Amino acid sequence: MAKTDTIHMRVSPEVKSEADSILSLLGITTADAINIFLNQVILRGGLPFEVRLPTARAETLARIERIENGTAEMVGPFKTFEDYKAWVTSDEEDEI
Repeated sequence: MAKTDTIHMRVSPEVKSEADSILSLLGITTADAINIFLNQVILRGGLPFEVRLPTARAETLARIERIENGTAEMVGPFKTFEDYKAWVTSDEEDEI
């Protein structure tokens, strides 16, 4: 059997519980997920996902507020402001 190292980390109980629930639906443990993550770091030579501040979303939500209070106009492919707002505030990453 291969030798293993132990990683100790602190995480909020809420984050651990929610992650454990999702991972169990996927059929893996938290330890499995951490191993997958670390192997992907090695394979990709860095983090296996983009790390950045969500500035675009914040700017979009600020524009929604300006449209709602009448200080900006709506532009784009949406037929109504409600359609635009629903698309922007959804968690989906679909393209227009």
